[in-house]
Amino acid sequence: MTIDEDNQSGVNVIRTSVLKRYREDSTDEPNGDDAHHWFTDIQIDIWAESVKLLQQFEDEINRILWSIRPNESTRLFKSNGVGQNPPVIGTANSEIESFLDTEITFEYLGSSGDGVNQIVSSQGILVCVWFKLKT
Repeated sequence: MTIDEDNQSGVNVIRTSVLKRYREDSTDEPNGDDAHHWFTDIQIDIWAESVKLLQQFEDEINRILWSIRPNESTRLFKSNGVGQNPPVIGTANSEIESFLDTEITFEYLGSSGDGVNQIVSSQGILVCVWFKLKT
């Protein structure tokens, strides 16, 4: 997959989108039939005005993910969805148990073309692991 250039909202842009939610049959399934093991793939697209800045964005994204990563004892907080920019973070824990990888590997997608004002882009996927209760 490739990302399209976005020259409308500015040169330096980071966008996220959910690619898919899916369940894989696994031997790590919890005991009983009250919860199921799920995955969500989140695509992170980056556009930058230079390769150096692009790499700094990639490093900063990985640093942030490392510092807030959930594990068995801590969870990410849910947003309460209030119409502020960004939304207010609430106090309820999300269902995300962990990230599949501790760092994202970004794929360099190239530049916008020849010339001085090139926009470079890369793309990476964050896989979130979570459990869905059977209700």
